[in-house]
Amino acid sequence: MAFRVVIPIFPNVTQLDFTGPAQMFAKVPDLELCIAAKDAAPVPTDSGFSVNAPYTFADCPAADLVCVPGGGGVIEAIQDPYFLSCVERQCARARYVTSGVDFSLTVIAQVFGEQIARLIQLSMQYNPQPPFESGHPSVASETTVAQANAIYAQRAQAMRAALKGAKRS
Repeated sequence: MAFRVVIPIFPNVTQLDFTGPAQMFAKVPDLELCIAAKDAAPVPTDSGFSVNAPYTFADCPAADLVCVPGGGGVIEAIQDPYFLSCVERQCARARYVTSGVDFSLTVIAQVFGEQIARLIQLSMQYNPQPPFESGHPSVASETTVAQANAIYAQRAQAMRAALKGAKRS
């Protein structure tokens, strides 16, 4: 039986947050990748295009690993009891829960071996070397950090409220 990865997606998901890990997992031999959404309708990403998930939450098989992406639609997803219950159900049965490309490679190394993860990383030429020292507050300029903090302060408040009010079905 193939190792099964489920990536639940939602409207306004950050496309790279699910397609990056999906690309890594898709290169693992004997792995079944299942992208799932609430229904069969196209799911808009935060990048201006939509994707079609081959599974709905109702017909998605049980996962060995759940990879939960992020994005602008996270607050709305957290406020959706059906979405939460489906993700919670998948996570309860899964052996692993992760997010992002780096953690995907880490789990691939743990489950399938470091050499497989290294081969996948090389085949993808995944060697992030950003052009600016702004990828983390510890290296970004004070001005950039202040601007980012102002942008995300309101979003963080909304996220806290959504988490506090999240209801499970």
